[in-house]
Amino acid sequence: MAKFCRAELRDRGIDVAKESKLQYMREQDAVGYSVEAGLMDIGGVASYSGVARNWEKKGGRVLHRSIKQPYSPMVASSKIAPADVAKLRDALVALDKSDEGKKVLSTIGIQGFVAGEDKRLVDLLKWLGA
Repeated sequence: MAKFCRAELRDRGIDVAKESKLQYMREQDAVGYSVEAGLMDIGGVASYSGVARNWEKKGGRVLHRSIKQPYSPMVASSKIAPADVAKLRDALVALDKSDEGKKVLSTIGIQGFVAGEDKRLVDLLKWLGA
């Protein structure tokens, strides 16, 4: 998540390398707690995290939202047949179409899967490293 936040700030003209009070935290809940407790003024979290989903409900303010990015790309070994990869992709994308699938998605904290395109992921990697 830190790389996403750094890239987004870079695109907005903020060079985090020049910031003296920058902190990195492993857990997004720690970011939310640190802002709430006054240990930090601003924090960056993923939109799919519990911190982000509940932030405004608890009275927190959102200063900026980045464009939607592909999260958690799933990859498959080259040992798996292309036809099986396609079946797996279709099954994941269809999870949000049934009550049972929605329950599974809810337990892992996401709304659903989207069949991605390789170019979008390659472009994302370029953006993160730019």
